[in-house]
Amino acid sequence: MPAPCCRRDSAARLAGAQRQQLSNSRSHCIVWWRLRCIRLPLNGSSDVFIAACAIDLAGPGLPTLRQHSTTPADEFTVNPNSTPYIMIRAIFLDLDHTLCDTSGADRQAHADTIALVEAERPDIDAQRLLQTFRDLLSTEPFDPTGGDTVEWRSELFARALQQQNVKAPELAARLSPYFHRQRIENFDYFPGTVPLLAALRETHKLVVITNGTSEIQRPKLVKCNVNAHVDHILVSGETPWCKPDPGIFHHACELAQCAAAEAIHVGDSLETDICGGINAALAATVWIAPDRTAAPDPRPDFTVASVLALPEILQQVQ
Repeated sequence: MPAPCCRRDSAARLAGAQRQQLSNSRSHCIVWWRLRCIRLPLNGSSDVFIAACAIDLAGPGLPTLRQHSTTPADEFTVNPNSTPYIMIRAIFLDLDHTLCDTSGADRQAHADTIALVEAERPDIDAQRLLQTFRDLLSTEPFDPTGGDTVEWRSELFARALQQQNVKAPELAARLSPYFHRQRIENFDYFPGTVPLLAALRETHKLVVITNGTSEIQRPKLVKCNVNAHVDHILVSGETPWCKPDPGIFHHACELAQCAAAEAIHVGDSLETDICGGINAALAATVWIAPDRTAAPDPRPDFTVASVLALPEILQQVQ
């Protein structure tokens, strides 16, 4: 995984070098406003250079990030070390645990699968079986050889059964697709997300960036009709990249027709979403962390409990 935060530090150093050649005259503010409207190549370092210069050239009277006081219902945390922003044209969004309640769907799928096992094989400890399956899934979610994901998870169910000295290949083969179907059936947006997307789409390009294979992620996207609510969708298994690789974020910029410094990314994973957004030199990162208990590393620009806080965040960065 790329070293976190290195691109933003480099941009800051570059801006510092430029500052030696410029004075704080009123004309620099004019340069800022011109720079912020330029569209730049997305696959090189030019966007980082312009973003750094634009930030450095900000003068008196230009918008800067302010510490914000909110009510408990929409409370969010602002990184005080964040830089001023240029115009935000696009919002990149994670899918699982950000727009959609994946954990809720998983809980229901687990309960349904336990009920099936208990009904058909009362000799099997169904609770233990599902816990063992979850443990195996957390360490090896995908076939290391690149095979079909649903079939791979049938193999994990077979291993979980073997830990109870049960050889039931037919049951294992049925449990994985059954679990997957129940998961998709219960997969849905967090409350309030669809109206939020409609409002955001009036003023911004929306791109969903989700890690995973097509056979796992596409049914979720279809179930929630995500295509009707955003402008573009990127599934990592259908591209050469996955988060946190900057390539997938830069491809999203191409789709949204914006520079990296004109986009923010919203997601629940520090490792993939926040680190990826930082390494791609996006304008800002927003971490969805309803149960945050410690200071994050890397540190996002904003920390929120829900994606519903986005409108207020956008007031801070534009």
